[in-house]
Amino acid sequence: MSDEERDPLVQTLCHADNGLPMLLERAKQTVFSCKDLLGFFRKRAVIEEEYGKSLMKLAAGSAEFLDRPDRKQFSYRESMATMMRAHETIGQNHVKLAAAISDIAEGLNSLLKDTDRARKSLREMGLKFERALGESIAAAEKARMKYDSCSEEWERTLLQRSINDSHGKKPGSNPLARFKARTPNMMNKSEEEARMKTEIANEQYKAQLALANTVRHDYFNTNMPLVLQALMEALEECDYGMQYFLAKYAFNVESLQLSDASTIAPTGKVAGLRSNIDVINNKSDMKNFVVSVGLKGDENQHREDIPYAEYPMSDEARSILNPRPIFGVDLSTQVQRDGCDVPPILKKCIAAIEQHGLMSEGIYRLSGPTSQLRLLKAELDRDCDLVDMSKDGSQFDVNAIAGILKLYLRELPEPLLTKSLNESFIKAAAADDLGSMRSCVQRLPGANQRTLRYLIAHLCRVRDYEAHNRMSANNIAIVFGPTITTDNDTLNPMIDIAQRARVVEMMLLHHDKIFG
Repeated sequence: MSDEERDPLVQTLCHADNGLPMLLERAKQTVFSCKDLLGFFRKRAVIEEEYGKSLMKLAAGSAEFLDRPDRKQFSYRESMATMMRAHETIGQNHVKLAAAISDIAEGLNSLLKDTDRARKSLREMGLKFERALGESIAAAEKARMKYDSCSEEWERTLLQRSINDSHGKKPGSNPLARFKARTPNMMNKSEEEARMKTEIANEQYKAQLALANTVRHDYFNTNMPLVLQALMEALEECDYGMQYFLAKYAFNVESLQLSDASTIAPTGKVAGLRSNIDVINNKSDMKNFVVSVGLKGDENQHREDIPYAEYPMSDEARSILNPRPIFGVDLSTQVQRDGCDVPPILKKCIAAIEQHGLMSEGIYRLSGPTSQLRLLKAELDRDCDLVDMSKDGSQFDVNAIAGILKLYLRELPEPLLTKSLNESFIKAAAADDLGSMRSCVQRLPGANQRTLRYLIAHLCRVRDYEAHNRMSANNIAIVFGPTITTDNDTLNPMIDIAQRARVVEMMLLHHDKIFG
């Protein structure tokens, strides 16, 4: 590469004594800055990922509470559900940003390794050329000193011979001086030897000097410019690479801000976060709550009807009147007595609810009138076959029918899931172990197993109408968990209820795998 084609800055550094050290110092600054930027990207990626996942977990956990019966419903629930979905979307955006920054960090790390490797390699190469130049100059200097020494010796012999020649022409008065004087032949021989050594030293000096000048020429005109040019190109590649990754990082951060902004306050007709909060209608929610609780009658009705009170007959008289009691009878005994797979009361109640109550808001969660519950229990216990709850215009409220179904299950002498398997069911649900849950179901007595299968299949159909009846799998599980399982006196009541509810929820969510 000629001087005209070479980078002017490289040309300037070639003529400077500290050109290579100066550029190596600049390379070290670049490497350190690149390491700092890499550390920043990696830490920012970790922070974004942790924030995004935490926000998603928070939104999902908060959304689960919205469907619970002890939480506000109606417009408040809808608004909060929208807000939780927005937060979940924001969390996903931050997780995506974390992944993008991690990719940027990997690219920057590769650039850093290449630059540092080039810096070290070119530094060693430059130092090698400097050592070669120094050694050649030192060798030339050593040859010059030898040449000077030989020339000085030759000059001394020449002068001595000249002095002896002048003394030989003038006889001295000192006989001893004539005795010590060297003969002309000796002087000629000494001068000849000195001259030969000088010529040899001179040739060696010239050769070493030529070699040193060649090395010097190559150093300043070829080798060092190549090293400096390569180092300059490596630094430029790293500098522009860092700038590229910074621009890519800035683009991703700006994109995140735009995505978050469009989620919180979208343009157009889509409602934003603030708009969804504004649609909460507390007065309307209160009215809907009062209606959903089950106030019956016209505006002039201020008191409930006098409830039906069945005469408490003795067990002996009741057995004579009704040889086929329903409530409080062992499940296996009952189905064996009636010659059926599933208790008739269960089939009657489920048929009525599926015909009239699947779209009833709060089915199984809301209680029916107490008077109807008592009357319906008395009629079923008297003769279950004569009670028809599924026909249109039935005197019984659908919530009362749902209540009598839960009452029947609660009054079984042995819970539907049996006391002996209660702990196994809870452990399987806590571990989300479908295999263990299926095994527990299969270990139930035949009547219990068939009744459970029939009940859970019905509850799955109730859950399918969640959009209308607001009964999610979790809501249904909260109602039926304590109904078909056994309580654990050693646990905190709230923990116990949650564990028992989880058993039913798992059966609802994985019905086909557990009962299939």
